[in-house]
Amino acid sequence: LIHSPNAVYDQLISEYGVAGLLAFIFFYTLYFLKTARQLTYGLPILLLMLMVLGVDYWFEQLSIIILFELLMLLNIKETQYKNE
Repeated sequence: LIHSPNAVYDQLISEYGVAGLLAFIFFYTLYFLKTARQLTYGLPILLLMLMVLGVDYWFEQLSIIILFELLMLLNIKETQYKNE
């Protein structure tokens, strides 16, 4: 716990550099943002998760990230069924 990072973004920069942080933003975050027009409850969850990732290192607690991804993908799938 002494050497744990203060945020996910700090951990990404320290392990992978600026290129790793940009890759995270590009591949992970933009995947959900490109479907933001279709999201109903997913957009507030996405904004909350982006703020939480800046506060503490939440990737160690995988249950939170998995729950977030499950809710986001469920919301994307729900909107696809409504559009058909």
